[in-house]
Amino acid sequence: MNIKAKTIMKWALWGGGLSGIFIVLFLVIVIGVGIFTSEDSSVGTYGNTSQPTANRYDSSKEEKAGPVITTGWDESWVDNFYINSADPPYITGEYIDTFLSTNYPQSRLIGYGKEIKRYADYYGVATGAFLGQIALETTFGTASCGGEYNFGCIRWYEGANHTGIDTSNGVFQDYPNVETGIEAYFHLARTNYIDTGQVRYKDYLNKYSPQNDPFGYNNHADFKSLFWGTLKAFGYDTSDNVRKKNHALPTEVVDGKIEGTISATSMSSNNTSFSSIDLSNTRLTPLVLSWQSAIESEMQKQGVPNEYLPILLGILANESGGGGVKDIFQSSESRGWAMNTIQDEYQSIKIGVEHFKNTINKTNEYGKSIWAAAAGYNFGHAFLDYLNRTDQDWSIEVAKEYSATVVAPSLGNTTRQQAPYVNEISMSYNIPYYYWNGGNFHYVPMMMYYLGFSLDEIREMALSGASGSMSASTTNYRILFGKFQNANQLNLAGGDLVEIAKTQIDLPYSWGGGGKEGPTVGIYDASVQDATNIVGFDCSGFMQWIYYTAYGVDIGDWTEPQKTSGPRVPSSDLQVGDLLFWGEPTTYHVAMYIGDNQLIESSTPGNPIGIHPMRGYDFIVRPDVEKLKSQQGVE
Repeated sequence: MNIKAKTIMKWALWGGGLSGIFIVLFLVIVIGVGIFTSEDSSVGTYGNTSQPTANRYDSSKEEKAGPVITTGWDESWVDNFYINSADPPYITGEYIDTFLSTNYPQSRLIGYGKEIKRYADYYGVATGAFLGQIALETTFGTASCGGEYNFGCIRWYEGANHTGIDTSNGVFQDYPNVETGIEAYFHLARTNYIDTGQVRYKDYLNKYSPQNDPFGYNNHADFKSLFWGTLKAFGYDTSDNVRKKNHALPTEVVDGKIEGTISATSMSSNNTSFSSIDLSNTRLTPLVLSWQSAIESEMQKQGVPNEYLPILLGILANESGGGGVKDIFQSSESRGWAMNTIQDEYQSIKIGVEHFKNTINKTNEYGKSIWAAAAGYNFGHAFLDYLNRTDQDWSIEVAKEYSATVVAPSLGNTTRQQAPYVNEISMSYNIPYYYWNGGNFHYVPMMMYYLGFSLDEIREMALSGASGSMSASTTNYRILFGKFQNANQLNLAGGDLVEIAKTQIDLPYSWGGGGKEGPTVGIYDASVQDATNIVGFDCSGFMQWIYYTAYGVDIGDWTEPQKTSGPRVPSSDLQVGDLLFWGEPTTYHVAMYIGDNQLIESSTPGNPIGIHPMRGYDFIVRPDVEKLKSQQGVE
């Protein structure tokens, strides 16, 4: 059977008749009680989640769940499944994630297996009941039902704790994040079904999705066949008589939290206070900072404390520099999708924050540092499993070894083949390279750099690892990345161009990198450089940024349009700020004259931005700032 997502109607929050009214009143009273607060905000504080395991199960599923197959499904077998049945002992969060990523790689639930299992055990509901229900409702979280995170197609009701989305098939709950959507099902299954006697699947389904639903037709054969197929895939046996017990508090509400705990802990780590970082005094570019309010809004929706904001901005700086691609957080791969599948910046932020929150959860569960969390965002959660398995925390050597022995070999580099990664950060701890196909093990030091840490502090943390202790530097470091973005703050003279240009000295060369908004990661070109892990400028991107920062005009994004940005002038009339070009008739390099027989440029791979003596060139162009302003509507 081809599994398709359907919008299935049910009496989700009412049971029909007078009994349904009492249930609604009960839920309204429960929701009205409010949240039980706790000062303990550590991950893993999920209340009591201990449960017995099934005695009877299909041991052939111990290693991995099978695919969902509906051929030959048995109605009597599935009708007699108890939705509070104990899970087979091998079902874990990782087991669930493997099933989803293998069979449904676009599921929004990938990476949330541990949360699914925890909520199942907290409310005393079979994990298979949740998975079996959403098999048809939203095809295991790949589709939407009203709200994006309403995995069980739960209807909205008057007085509900969350807003509703009106569709042609009725109004459905709109949960703010993945965890709340997960909890919503388990809360509903416990309070509105198990506790009211609909424990067998047949009775549960008659209430959850009645065939006489006035909003639509529910084919119970479709529900039952997929529910049966899911239970079989996970190895459940309906002859088992072990049942789960409920640990949920009477005051528990659907909020993506258990007992009022939050999923992300305080980020203070190793005496490093990120919440005190002054974002205006970092190396974060204006383009990165332009996303601050959108990120803060999404953090609030997902319950991520605002003290994590600097880390998320640092991640954004690492991933894309805030632009150049629509998937600015490079979130696609966290869902198992191809790189840059996401084509909307706000969707990228939403999924990026989800991935970060889930990464923090796992990091804190393992007792690792914030540095491990940042690396885990980049490498994936397998890196955190590696740290836990080897009893280590993050350091540059640990990250380097993981890159060389785990990531690179998995992608074909079994000989530790290296490529240059030369910048002042990597040179500070003397590892100016990375491994082909090994990811960027310099990710954490680069993030620290963007957040304003000095090179000495970065070196100390990289070499000592999470045992190091430091705070963001308060020393006056050089101005970087568009600090003069407001042209009104400048005198519009060539000297300002020079001062602006000098702020970028030592920034890496990045082929295809940078533009008027600032430095970015570059591109891959086998004949030049793999700059996909290098944030910086190429020659023309650097010139474009200088003039845009000083005057607000765009001289063009590569050498060919730049050579027509103004008149050519003879060498005898060379002035500060003039552009020097190489190549005629087709240009291939550009630099800027800064006086005293010197030029400044971003020249070639491995050579950072710097000041060099004048050398032979082909012609000179003086950008016509006033004409460009007129053409581009710049005042």
